[in-house]
Amino acid sequence: MAKGGRGPKASLLHATPGRLRLRIDAFVGDAAAMEAFVESIAEVPGLTRIVGRPATGTLILEYAGEVADLVPALVETGGMTFVRPPTPPPLSQTLRFGLALIDQRIAARTEGAIDGRTGIALVLGGLAVFQAAQGRLLGPASTLLMGALALLDPVRKG
Repeated sequence: MAKGGRGPKASLLHATPGRLRLRIDAFVGDAAAMEAFVESIAEVPGLTRIVGRPATGTLILEYAGEVADLVPALVETGGMTFVRPPTPPPLSQTLRFGLALIDQRIAARTEGAIDGRTGIALVLGGLAVFQAAQGRLLGPASTLLMGALALLDPVRKG
C-alpha cells in the first residue's frame, strides 16, 4: 500500500468518540483490496477494531485515544488521503426525482391509463367519499375533494 497520502481516498461519513466510519470508493466490490488495506493499517497505534465492508466500500475504525493522533498515522501507514464527501443534491431535486419515478411506475403499471397526478386525485377523491360517509362534509370531505379536482384540472397540468 502506498505511504504518505498516495493511497486510497477516504471520506469521513460519521465520527463519534472512539469510532470513525469512512467510505473508500476504490474498495467498492473489491474484497481483496479492502482486506489488503485493512491488513496494512492493522498495526496503527490506537486502533482496537477494524471492520471493512467491501460491498459498500465502508470502513469502520474503532480506536482508543485521540482522533488527532489516529488520522496522521492512517495517512502515513495506509497512505490514505482524506477528501470531502460528495454534497448530496438539494431536497427539492430529490423529491422531484422521487415523484417523477413514482409517476413513471404508476403509468407503466396501468399501461398509461393513470399518471401520478390522476392516481393522487383518485386517492383524495376516495378519502373525500370516506369523510362524507362519516358525516364530515364541510371540513375534511370538501377540502379533499377540492384537492382532487385541482389535480385533475387540465389547465394546471404541466
